[in-house]
Amino acid sequence: MKITLISTKTSLRTLYEAIKNVEEDVRCKIDLDVIYVNDLEKINIEEVTTKILKTDVLLLDVRGSVPEVLENAIKNSTAQLIIPLIGGSILLSYLKMGGLTGEAIAKRMRPLDFDADRLDMKKIFKAIDLVEKISRKMPLGFLRDYRNWIWLTRYWSFWGRRNLENMFRLILSEYLRIKTFYEEPIKEIDNCLYILDKNYCTNNMVVHEKPAVAIFLYGGMHFEQDLPVAMSLKEEFEKLGLRVLLIVGGSAESILTQLDTLKRFIIFRDKPAVDAVVNLQWFTINGGPYGGDVEPTRDLFIKTGCLLFNGLIGYMRRYSDWINDPRGLSPIEILTGVALPEIDGALEPIISAVVDDTKYSEIIVLKERVKKKSIRITRWIQLRYKSNKDKKVAIVIYNYPPGEENVGSAAYLDVFESLSLMLKTLGEAGYIVEYVSKEKLVERIKDLLVNSPRWRQYGDDIIRLSLEEYLRYYNTLPKKVKEDVEKIWGPPPGEINVDNKKDLVIPGLILGNVFIGVQPSRGFHDDPKKLYHSKDLPPHHQYIAFYHWIRDIFKADLIIHLGTHGTLELLPGKEVGLTENCWPDILIGDVPHVYIYHVTNPSEMTIAKRRGYAYIITHGTPPFTNADLYGEYSELEQYVSEYMEETDDEKKKMIYSLINERCVKLNLDCKDLNKLHNYLYELKKTVIPKGLHVLGRRWSDEEIIDYIFYTVKKDGEVKALTRLLIEEQGLNYDLIASDPSKKISDMEGRKIIERAEKIGKEIIRLLISGADIKDLVKKFFVRSRDEAFRTLEYIKDLYERIRKSDELSSLIKVLNGEYIEPRVAGDPIRTPEIFPTGSHGYAFDPRLIPSKSAYMRGARLAEQILRRYIEKYGRYPETISFVLWGFETAQTRGETIGMILQLLGVRLIRDKGPWNPRLEIISLEELGRPRIDVVITICGFFRDMFPNLISLLDKAVKLVARLDEPLDKNYIRKHYLRYKDKIEDRIALARIFGPKPGVYGTRLPEFIETSEWSSEKDLVDIYLQDIGYVYTDDLHGFEARDFLLEMLKNVDLVGQIRSSSEYDIGDLDHYYEFLGGLKRTIELLSEKKIETLWIDTTGDKESIKDVKEAIDLWVRARLLNPKWINSMLDHGYDGAREIMKRIEYVLGHTVLTKAVDEWIWNEIVKSYVLNQEIRERFMRHNPWALHKIIERIYEAYRRGYWRADEKMLREIEIIRLEIERSLE
Repeated sequence: MKITLISTKTSLRTLYEAIKNVEEDVRCKIDLDVIYVNDLEKINIEEVTTKILKTDVLLLDVRGSVPEVLENAIKNSTAQLIIPLIGGSILLSYLKMGGLTGEAIAKRMRPLDFDADRLDMKKIFKAIDLVEKISRKMPLGFLRDYRNWIWLTRYWSFWGRRNLENMFRLILSEYLRIKTFYEEPIKEIDNCLYILDKNYCTNNMVVHEKPAVAIFLYGGMHFEQDLPVAMSLKEEFEKLGLRVLLIVGGSAESILTQLDTLKRFIIFRDKPAVDAVVNLQWFTINGGPYGGDVEPTRDLFIKTGCLLFNGLIGYMRRYSDWINDPRGLSPIEILTGVALPEIDGALEPIISAVVDDTKYSEIIVLKERVKKKSIRITRWIQLRYKSNKDKKVAIVIYNYPPGEENVGSAAYLDVFESLSLMLKTLGEAGYIVEYVSKEKLVERIKDLLVNSPRWRQYGDDIIRLSLEEYLRYYNTLPKKVKEDVEKIWGPPPGEINVDNKKDLVIPGLILGNVFIGVQPSRGFHDDPKKLYHSKDLPPHHQYIAFYHWIRDIFKADLIIHLGTHGTLELLPGKEVGLTENCWPDILIGDVPHVYIYHVTNPSEMTIAKRRGYAYIITHGTPPFTNADLYGEYSELEQYVSEYMEETDDEKKKMIYSLINERCVKLNLDCKDLNKLHNYLYELKKTVIPKGLHVLGRRWSDEEIIDYIFYTVKKDGEVKALTRLLIEEQGLNYDLIASDPSKKISDMEGRKIIERAEKIGKEIIRLLISGADIKDLVKKFFVRSRDEAFRTLEYIKDLYERIRKSDELSSLIKVLNGEYIEPRVAGDPIRTPEIFPTGSHGYAFDPRLIPSKSAYMRGARLAEQILRRYIEKYGRYPETISFVLWGFETAQTRGETIGMILQLLGVRLIRDKGPWNPRLEIISLEELGRPRIDVVITICGFFRDMFPNLISLLDKAVKLVARLDEPLDKNYIRKHYLRYKDKIEDRIALARIFGPKPGVYGTRLPEFIETSEWSSEKDLVDIYLQDIGYVYTDDLHGFEARDFLLEMLKNVDLVGQIRSSSEYDIGDLDHYYEFLGGLKRTIELLSEKKIETLWIDTTGDKESIKDVKEAIDLWVRARLLNPKWINSMLDHGYDGAREIMKRIEYVLGHTVLTKAVDEWIWNEIVKSYVLNQEIRERFMRHNPWALHKIIERIYEAYRRGYWRADEKMLREIEIIRLEIERSLE
């Protein structure tokens, strides 16, 4: 008899032993073939298909989506029995047992909502129990088959030799006419406290003295896999002086109660019985694979204060694959074993075990990794018991690129003021620390707090690490690691930040038990020739020495990286599931690691969590405000309004001449005054950040009112407040918002909106002042009171959460080794769930991307883009290229994914839960246009965070490319057929390109920063080298530069979504890097201008602009706006640094997007260099930044991007020389 098992479950020795026992008992040969799902990429698909087609009994344990090759084979299998043991509804549909078929069951299952994150398993299990009870009384026909199937699934889930023997006995007895006896399934080890030395379970609490740690294992089928890992962890913890509890969770339906089990054993007499929990399970704890509410889990850990650690077992990962694959883990393991536990607040995904390469796939405990995990967890627990006065803390700030002008570089954070407040808070909490003001800290930039100083040498009191001491440590590193370092940087000590005695400099200062240090540079800027290597260079000697000094000389109890972001987590190594040879793992060592991170950036914080083992504390954003109109823009708006109201033709001519005069001066077009009027209104209402955030500093009530208003200005979870107020007047909100210059009932649309906004802000003000929601609804609303009530309830809840933000208190809790509440991170206006900040940030559940709203918005935007293109060019584009980031995807929840699927003409269906997304072809008739090809360029963060989306997009492309459709209606197929005979089929179908594994971006920013480039062609060559790696369902970072080059020649249009209110097109170097790099590369390859779109979905309505229009608006709303400039310079050194960086980004855009007009450089000079008041503020706080601005201006001039008049150049030169004299 042939039995074929398709199995996600590994470690099957018990299964083979069970078969052997049954064979001996019934004297029947059972030929078992096991097809491991995790081996599909490596095994012969034809052989697999044959096994499935010709087997007698097909057993199925396939979790998540069913691979296409398996699905087709299962559908056509001639097996007498097809038995799904574990799996979703798709698998269930193949059930075939006597009179029972899966189709009948599947049809009765209700479709789930697109955004559903869980199954209602209580109802399902209740129905199963009912059927089983009935079948006991009437064990005949269909009902008997139903009972048999239920028992078979339980045998499998409960596991153990007895259950598995009975599973085979039931099959033989009931369906294959072989006489044998079988018993009911029984749970053996499930939802209990496991006593290891006595090998039994108890429901009685066993109280240990603390410090103690609980290890949480699976019950049922995975218990025997977890046990050796738990035993190894227990042994290591006990060596370190910890007591250990082994708590076993559930299996099958008892998973739904396993959180109660955990709670029962980690709380004793209302107090925590342990200090930490190590969770060996995948998924979230409450609900496990079925999904469940995470709040009860969080409540439990908040109540106990216990830390939660990810025990991370590679249940499906072969040892050889883990070692050889740069990803470390497979996509499904990253999703289930890393991403979902992060939602519970699990820390440090250090891998504990994988499976061997034998047919049994047995668990291999990774002893070195387990030891590392145990030591790190123990050090976290020690923080709970060590007195604050005895703790040593290292705070790391950044200086990237190196130099005096750029110390403390971090996203929207006033680092030096934050540092000063941190020192004060630590002192108040009992730490031995010397308080230093921001001004005094900035003073030390000259000689201590800087990498590779340009203007002065390091001071005599700089910290140094002797070469002798460094070598003592360095020589303990693995041989291969040292060879990699010396190949690039030479033998120790290298040449970066080394003094004349060959000692290595450790930039920083010691303030009692607190060290403030500057993270070393990556070496590109110190030695630009290294830029011509790949970006994934090992750290240089001083970088290695810096972290060695913190760990082993200063002996820090905890390392804090302050701000977004450093480079430790981006060093070479696996993407997740690191080995002891991965650089982040080596350098962080066994020191607990806290990262204070910008709440807006979930993608990059995720990498810090996974590769740097960081405990993330989110910090807030600056307050938001309107850009408003300033100077001559205000006058211009007044003139345009007067012109619109004026009826006298002569007066209109006079006013128009004034308008024209102002427009010429301001470099604006005044041919269409309606358009100009709307542009000025857009400029005025553009939301901009006001300065920088200071850690621990809360917004004022007025700033909160502004923020809440921006949040509820857009329809979302509740109806927009402005919409409610305008519709209350019986007016059409969408009509007014689409053209604010149009008159409605003798009033301009913009005035109607402004009046509603004024009332809206007043309602918010009253609400946060304590007014009753019902009273406010009654006073202001008649037409839509229910919707208004929901909106005001939402506002009140949001206000209360904002006021709870307490970042410095969270820091102290974390330094005490306590759990803080996890909250999703993202753009605060788009994702107000981020509040309170000071939380443990994580990224949105990747299974639910795209969300329904993002998917629909993306589809709508795709059609708008096509209409815009047809109106302009009279034809459809054949290929559109998109920049797709983890940053944007996590914030928008998948708008670009929605756009791409719509362009391809594919519909995403998610009606069977988040594990089973399906793609459906939209017919050409329904689509009403050709299918548009795409070229997708991704960053490394997207690659690491969303392997499921890479797979989804790849499947969509392949699905469309293989349709038998006319080539003029299917451009994907057209281009595929063009290349399929010239290159490998799987490459011809590839459409996703990005940096090679382990690298997160290109080298373009470093080339721009160092000015180490000669021509734009040099930059394009670098871009193609760095982005030319293919990512598909079965290719990970395969070099295909030549194919990318060919595909880019076909591109008609380029686009990128703007996802964050804080970051516009000129606020990040990555925009000129990815969008600019892509645009310029296509233009040089195709020898034609390429239209590039900036698709802004941050506001209350979407906006699609040409990149030139986007830069124009950004420059006027921010870079040249006195409101923005002054709010930045109010932060002194830090604000000046941020302005300097943006002027560097202008140069990047000038070179790569080619969208910066010369007038912008003129205005930069006037606003920053020739403006005496602004210049003096720079000179007081950060003269190095002003000097760097002048260097960038000169570079634009020298390279021919700006034609300056001689008088202006002379003025600049005089100022430059004055600055240099003061700096020297």
